[in-house]
Amino acid sequence: MLLDEIDAIQNPGLGAALIWRAVCGYYSSSNKADGCPAVLAFLVLPVIFNEDLREVVTKTFKSSGIRKFESKFVKQIDLLFSIQERAEAMRDLSRRSLALSLSTGLLTLSTEAAQLWPRSTAFTRALPAEVLDLASAAEKLGMWAQQTSLRELSYSLRLEL
Repeated sequence: MLLDEIDAIQNPGLGAALIWRAVCGYYSSSNKADGCPAVLAFLVLPVIFNEDLREVVTKTFKSSGIRKFESKFVKQIDLLFSIQERAEAMRDLSRRSLALSLSTGLLTLSTEAAQLWPRSTAFTRALPAEVLDLASAAEKLGMWAQQTSLRELSYSLRLEL
């Protein structure tokens, strides 16, 4: 029963939508000038699909940025260190989700620069509240990623890129 629920939530279709929203957040935060580094696609699902991490993303203001997000883990630093492990464990789901977002036309990939670009940023609000919450958190994560360098993002989230 629990595995069925996990499969229902952690599926490539939802993953594709969340990666797309993160790329939209990145793109919008750059004043629609920059594409999103493709490596970010492998960070979105490990953070958003974890309830504890997602809750902190949700409770952190968009304007606060990744440093404020990081500072909220002083007493739970192991949760930040777990992101790397989660990213490795979810690599296949992230890859399938990214492939689906590209094949369905949500995103385009610039192979020269390894950047993702949204084909559209229009988003329907006619979705269940839970999905909207996930999408909002993913978009916020994309915005924070745009406001910092990949090096600082990696340092803040304890990642090895």
